Amino acid sequence: MWFDSASSRGALSMGSPALVDPNFTERAIAEIAAGRASADLFAGVDRWTRHWDEVADFPDTRLRFEYVALAHERYSSSSVGWPITLWSRTVIESFDDPTTRTGLRVLKTSTTLPPAPDLSYGSDVIDGAVRSRSRWSWWAGSIVLTPPVEETGGRIVNTAWRLSSIGSLLGLIALAWIVSGLIGYAIDIRRYRRRKPGIGRRVRGIVVFIAVTALTIGTVMTTRSSESVLQHYGAEKHAPAVPIPLVLLRDFKAHRPAPDRDQWFASAITPANADPAALSAQMYLAVGVTTDWQRDWTGMWGKHFNLISRDHEVFTYKGDGDGETLELPRAWWKWENSRLTFGWSDGSTQRSKTAIDLTTLGTIFALALLLFAACVSLRALWDWAERRSRRRARRCVACGHPVTPGASDVHVPG
Repeated sequence: MWFDSASSRGALSMGSPALVDPNFTERAIAEIAAGRASADLFAGVDRWTRHWDEVADFPDTRLRFEYVALAHERYSSSSVGWPITLWSRTVIESFDDPTTRTGLRVLKTSTTLPPAPDLSYGSDVIDGAVRSRSRWSWWAGSIVLTPPVEETGGRIVNTAWRLSSIGSLLGLIALAWIVSGLIGYAIDIRRYRRRKPGIGRRVRGIVVFIAVTALTIGTVMTTRSSESVLQHYGAEKHAPAVPIPLVLLRDFKAHRPAPDRDQWFASAITPANADPAALSAQMYLAVGVTTDWQRDWTGMWGKHFNLISRDHEVFTYKGDGDGETLELPRAWWKWENSRLTFGWSDGSTQRSKTAIDLTTLGTIFALALLLFAACVSLRALWDWAERRSRRRARRCVACGHPVTPGASDVHVPG
């Protein structure tokens, strides 16, 4: 009732290959392999491999390549907020040559396409035109501003203020206030027994100040901005006559410091005896990863509040032969997307992960803070109404005892 669970089985994969940026055509890579050109091909691919830590521990993980037709659009984003994103901005631009960002195409709002749904976030570019949409919209707990492209220089610009995240951040501060209050209360009890003055309020003030300062510094220091990313048309993938060789990820990483790494890498992914003149100059390199290990996954998470989730994975080799032995780290932790994850494994084929979602944690305490504030406000309103009623009835505002007309509103016993 309170938890959802799921399971799956399948080969480990990172989805469809992503474009390398800066990018190279099939013909240009063959020129590099032949030693007739030089470029930073290796570095472009290396940027993507740094994000594949999920499969980096598998000994047979291989880079797989495709050549794809480029879309004209490039996508970039920036965000502010730590540990939760509070503000974000995305920009989509269209170019004649997206690899060099030349020939900016000024987008226009279509007068023939149907308007975009109010709850959609983003926009598709169709023949240099975009669908009209509301300037202001609500999306996943965020207020989103999307001005017409005619006001943004022909670019699609989405700016989002994440109200749910702002509430979660206040909830984390409330959590610090509650925890520090409990700590201060425990300290005060010990000090009272020794006939010393309490310092609980001072402890609470210091802890809350440290929490607010850390969140402020973290927000300022972790402002994130991504480079403009190339897009491609998945339906127009190039199918070369000669299959593109795969490269072991560990072999690729081993060449990072090598001075001739671009030529080595280009040679590794260029079909043997390939004629550069016969290769395509319009299809661009995309790279992904694959492995012969199969993952059996089971997970459990909250149905209404996904505060804590737990995953368990079992890995089985499905390739030719026995495969190499896995050497998974025994224990680890990482911080990613507002989630603190702790993991442990048996060192070979099984591992478990438990994640705490700070966004949900903050939301719960933000709701608790609102409930507490509502109760305090109702209590104060009740007291105010009670005092007013007693004054009108010429009774003591403190105890309700009748008072002499013209005397003080407060009854003095005796």
